[in-house]
Amino acid sequence: MSIHLDAGLSRAGDTLPDDFLTYLADYLARFNSCAGFGTKNRSRNVKIESMRDPKGIPVYAVYRAVGGSCPPDCALLDAGCYAQQGNVNIHQKRGNAETFNPVRWALGLPQGALIRWNVSGDVVGADGALYREAIRVSHTLRPDLRGWSYTHAWDRPEILAWAQSLPDNVRIVASLDDPKDKDRAQAMGWRTVAHVVETADGKGYTDPEARETRAGGSLPCPAQRVDVGCADCLACSRDGVIAFAVHGPGQRTARKALAKRRRSEKKERAERSDRFRSLAARRSLPTIGA
Repeated sequence: MSIHLDAGLSRAGDTLPDDFLTYLADYLARFNSCAGFGTKNRSRNVKIESMRDPKGIPVYAVYRAVGGSCPPDCALLDAGCYAQQGNVNIHQKRGNAETFNPVRWALGLPQGALIRWNVSGDVVGADGALYREAIRVSHTLRPDLRGWSYTHAWDRPEILAWAQSLPDNVRIVASLDDPKDKDRAQAMGWRTVAHVVETADGKGYTDPEARETRAGGSLPCPAQRVDVGCADCLACSRDGVIAFAVHGPGQRTARKALAKRRRSEKKERAERSDRFRSLAARRSLPTIGA
C-alpha cells in the first residue's frame, strides 16, 4: 500500500512506498549538499543567546559563506558586512568549505530550541532554492522549533513567495539597505522589515536616539538598548519594523557603503522623474499640422 506524503513536504506526484524509512532517507538526502554548517552545540554568541537565562532555551545557529549565498548587489558585501568581521568571519569562511543537511541537523535539535538561520550569508546563490526548501521542511517537520533569519534579497519575487509559504514557527525578515524602502517592502507583503541607522557610538542607542527612531516608525533593537539577547526578545519573529544601529569593527566602511548606495538610488530616482516629466511634456505638445 502506498501513502501520499503531506502536500507541504512533497513534489507533485510523490508517494511513500511501503518502506517508509527508506523513502524518508532518500527524501532527506536531497538536502545533503547545502553549503555551510549548523552548530552542534548551543550557540555561545552573546548577541543571540539569552542574557537573562543562559541555561534557558538553547539557540542553535547556521553559518553560510558570505558572497556565494548573497545577492551580488548587497550594499554591504565586501564593504563593512558584519559577517566579514571578527568571529563571524571565521565561521563564514568555514561555511565556504563545508556542506551539511539542514533538515537532518534540525531534526536532531532538542525540543523547543531556537534556530538563527544564516547568521552569515543569505538564502540565494547556487544552492539557494535547496537551502530555502530545507528551512521550510525543517520547521514543518519540527513545529516545536522556532527560527528566524534575514535576507537582503527581499525585492526578489521568488524570495517573498518562499517567505510567505513558511509555517508560522519561522520568520524571514526583509533586510533593507535604505530605510526609505520600508513602505515598499511592506506593500510587497513583507510582515517584518529591518534596516540600519547610524548612532553616536556605533554600538547602540542613547535615549534621544531611541525616541527619534521610534518617532520614525521603527523599533530600536532591544538588544542594543538593554541587556537582552535575541532569545529573550524575538522581536524579529513578529510583525513590525526593527532598526539596528550600525555596529561592528567595519561600521565606518558600512556607513560609507550605505551612504553611497542611498546617493546612487536618489540619483536614479531623480533621473527617472526627469525622464517621466520629459515624456509627459512631449505628449502634451500639439501635433504639427493639426
